[in-house]
Amino acid sequence: MLKYLSIGLFLLAPLAHAASYGVAKDMVDSGAPRLALSYLESNAPADSDRAKWGALEIGLLAKFGENEKILQVAGQFPFSSEIAGIAANAAFALDKPQIAGDWIAKLIWEGKLSKEKMRQARLDAIRSLLLAQDSANAYYAMLRFSQDYRPLKQNEADLFVSGLLDANRAKDAIAWFSPLDDRDPVKIRAELETGLMSPDEVIAQSGSNPTLLLEAADRKGDASAAIGASESLVESGKMGSAMLMKRYTDSAISFSNQYSLLQGGDYGSWFDALSRIPDPHARRSLLAWILVHASDEKSRQLAASGLISELSDFPKTAVALFSGTSNLSPDARHALGAMAFKAGEYDKCASFWDGLTLQGSEPLDLARCWIESGNRKKAKEVLASTKPPMPGDRLVSLAKRMSLKSPDLLESLLPLADADTKRKILMLIADNSADPEIAAGRYFEASTLIPEKSADALALYARLSCAMNLQKAGLDEDAQAQLKWIFRNAKDMTFLKSIGLQ
Repeated sequence: MLKYLSIGLFLLAPLAHAASYGVAKDMVDSGAPRLALSYLESNAPADSDRAKWGALEIGLLAKFGENEKILQVAGQFPFSSEIAGIAANAAFALDKPQIAGDWIAKLIWEGKLSKEKMRQARLDAIRSLLLAQDSANAYYAMLRFSQDYRPLKQNEADLFVSGLLDANRAKDAIAWFSPLDDRDPVKIRAELETGLMSPDEVIAQSGSNPTLLLEAADRKGDASAAIGASESLVESGKMGSAMLMKRYTDSAISFSNQYSLLQGGDYGSWFDALSRIPDPHARRSLLAWILVHASDEKSRQLAASGLISELSDFPKTAVALFSGTSNLSPDARHALGAMAFKAGEYDKCASFWDGLTLQGSEPLDLARCWIESGNRKKAKEVLASTKPPMPGDRLVSLAKRMSLKSPDLLESLLPLADADTKRKILMLIADNSADPEIAAGRYFEASTLIPEKSADALALYARLSCAMNLQKAGLDEDAQAQLKWIFRNAKDMTFLKSIGLQ
């Protein structure tokens, strides 16, 4: 205790002597890294301590992800390989490859690195050049690297080939194909771009890699496969929904010709034909076209509902496509809200479901969404308008989440619960109460709510928790009364032994 008090006093009072590196190191060793970082940032080191002081401060900043601060202060300390490496990583994390390259250059020239660390530093230098779009110097650095380190490791060849492909230098990438596995997506992409593989061969080999599938489908002119790959990319967050919508609409005319659909005017014949079109990507493309181009509201709403239904296996994609869309039908909003909830996109679920008449336990899901979105007022309003009873397992699940995010709202669940569920919620309310008297009251209420269960395991635990909180509140006689009740009524000696009442 005195040790931590003395540490705190270093921060609270002006120092009459030079700051000590040893004090900061003791803080770290004692499990107080934040305190150590505050101490280091608030004081200046003695000249003899500058190098190790800087390494400790930069290391702690890295531990807490303070990348901007790392770049601000790293140059203020004597050079070390440790500081240079951390600063380069911070620059990469902030998408500042030129700054990363500067630190790596210092590391290479001044760091006195081992052979293996020098190899990694030179590889990082190439990565910084590629990210800075300096493909010419990156290519020359690759050539020198390949001469010095043979054979190349697969991750090194991956970096070289993918970097050159991104820089539209596919022919230069051929030199580093050999270390790559034939199933490596980088090699497949490279062979596609250099003509060593046909789009059909790539589609057959690329399996579940949507990026490769998209590139091969585009080269082949296969609109259906390209749409399927794009949907997978949107679902995984690697493509924006606007790009997918453009693909849908750009392909629709071709699909309408393929299936002999009349263009312009009434889209009734298109809706009628959808059930006869076997290709789901074609159906979605045609629905998207109607959604964008139909002049009447009914057709647009039918198209929206149809597209949402078609995308049932791609919930994040559907939610991304329709977020912010106005004039959706209640059924479409309901379906999208369910998809958003399933995908964990709670703010979007709340937006879609707000104002709708919900069924079953869905009001609890909406309340969860408002809580996760930080809107406690809306969550409380939803719960206040919900009719009991609600399923006990869903209430307990919501209560557990509430206890982490908004424990003050737990009381709102009590009117919706049956007696057994109410006991569990009362326990959570008590667990989250900062006032021991209030907590004791809630524990006592949970223990007595169902008379025939007044001595089951939950009730006994509630009585014990009640006693402990009464003791915290200074009500020792009341606490003793609870312990005596437990001793008289507990039928399980194991429980009594576990709390020392045997």
